[in-house]
Amino acid sequence: MKKNNTSSVPVFWIILSIVLIIPAFLINLGIQPFIEDEAIRATVAMEMMYSDNYILPTNNGEPYLYKPPLYNWVLVLVYTITGTISEWSTRLPTVIFLGIFALVVYRSHRPYFDKTYSILAAFIYLTCGRVLFWDGFLGLIDISYSLLTYGMMIYAFSKSKEKKYTNLYTGTYLMTAAGFLMKGYPSFVFLVATLFATVVYTKKWKYIFHPAHILGMTILAGILGIYYYVLGLQIPLSETVTPLLDQSTRRTILSHDISEVIGHIIVYPFENIYHFFPWTLLAIFLFRKGFLSLLRINALAYFSAICFLTNILVYWISPEVYPRYILMLVPLAFTAFLHFYQVDLYRPTWREKTWKVMVVFLIAASGVTMYAGCFISEIVVSWQKVVLAISGSFLFFLVYAYRKWAAPLPWLLVVSLLVIRIVFNLIIIPIRAEEDDALIAKLDAEKIIQLHGEKSICVSAGTQLDRTSTFYLENYYGGIIGYADNCELYVTDIKKNGLNNGERIIDSLYIRRHEQTYYIIER
Repeated sequence: MKKNNTSSVPVFWIILSIVLIIPAFLINLGIQPFIEDEAIRATVAMEMMYSDNYILPTNNGEPYLYKPPLYNWVLVLVYTITGTISEWSTRLPTVIFLGIFALVVYRSHRPYFDKTYSILAAFIYLTCGRVLFWDGFLGLIDISYSLLTYGMMIYAFSKSKEKKYTNLYTGTYLMTAAGFLMKGYPSFVFLVATLFATVVYTKKWKYIFHPAHILGMTILAGILGIYYYVLGLQIPLSETVTPLLDQSTRRTILSHDISEVIGHIIVYPFENIYHFFPWTLLAIFLFRKGFLSLLRINALAYFSAICFLTNILVYWISPEVYPRYILMLVPLAFTAFLHFYQVDLYRPTWREKTWKVMVVFLIAASGVTMYAGCFISEIVVSWQKVVLAISGSFLFFLVYAYRKWAAPLPWLLVVSLLVIRIVFNLIIIPIRAEEDDALIAKLDAEKIIQLHGEKSICVSAGTQLDRTSTFYLENYYGGIIGYADNCELYVTDIKKNGLNNGERIIDSLYIRRHEQTYYIIER
């Protein structure tokens, strides 16, 4: 066997990776309290169920128009099937969509890479830093939205190659409609950039004016028109425009001065190297002569590079963007990286030698870190130290397997990352859960409802509850806690609103936002 020949990789390493995926993404999935963005997704879906209104999203009973409702419908479906509204059931769709995403990556690569490389492409995405240690276990909209958007890009590529332009335009506009109903205006930007990428790739500029393009636009307009017609029966449509625009433009060049934009343009590539580490190290294989001619050898890699560049520009010039906003673009970059890695695989180039050294160092350093973790003061439970010691020893075994048996290095990195994630689940997440301020807010909300939940509870006018407390209060209460003047108890911000005559404080609760204390008052 040639050293690091992933096309002849032992089945053992693939099976081991698949087995490790299950505990890596499921252990302790629901024990950490919500972050703010998770709480708003869950609250809006929960209020839909409480109100039986699945058209107009609300928060504290007030219209919430910053996101259309499609993802909330997904959460409602999961809550209904599982019979529970919780951190676990809110995060479960992320894991499911992530698994589907991996399958889509595999299937998209299969016609252009051999089977092993196609599987590897899926695992590279699953184990990049941002997915593995953040977005892959949070109940956010971004994984599902990225799956839909990446699927639209790959679909456009496939149909443009087949010259099936009716399918291309109807399919891409249909997926764009779904994307808009999930996240709003960014879907239009992805559509335009992707269609531009297809004509650059195919050099068939005239097909921009294909009659099916009008058909696709009609489908998009029809779907969105139906939704907004129904929504308009409940609320003036003029009120829906500003919130969506605010969400789509607040972090772009439109809302920042030129110095911030220039600074962002400079540091943005380096930020993404960090966020999607360690697989961004594969970018070393891009530094070569004949880059463009080699890229064109693989149709998927060539299109992926074009599509990545046309789509990333908006984020490259937009300060204050989060890494999760480009989760649909990351597999495009990895496709190009993987292609060039494959080109260098049998050549003793400086790129391959450097890659090997970096990966072996990372695995060995991770093993050392596991051993060192046994001496961290927060690690006080003996079984946790045993887990760290065993994991550290296993990582060193992976280095030995590479040196002794020429085990496939990319798969050793995949396995090591999944092992690290399992240790993260078992040790780090419980520590985070105990130290998270949201736990105090959650426990206070539970206490308030246990003591006073038999009375009607509202939010006092002028008081803004944070997302986390809203979810936990309403979840324990079993109904919407909105703004009204006929309740027995009120949640209020006394620092802002003070107390009126006839009001008395009967309890308090911690609010994570700005580390405030709010009060329960009785009138």
